[in-house]
Amino acid sequence: MRRVTGKAQYAQIGADFFLSEDEELSAIAAERLARCDPSKTLSWEEVNRRFGITEQDLADCAEDEFE
Repeated sequence: MRRVTGKAQYAQIGADFFLSEDEELSAIAAERLARCDPSKTLSWEEVNRRFGITEQDLADCAEDEFE
């Protein structure tokens, strides 16, 4: 896959088929979800527990941002 830059970014797939960046990201997400094994995922509560994040920690944040 090759990116072509300009006013908008597009991903080139094959010789003549282009996707917008949003379409590309949506396709990547759909592919990942198709391979997802729910038994290997963690709930929000479990992630917070493992990292020692409490409800009070979240309440004290101006804005939650996770990447």
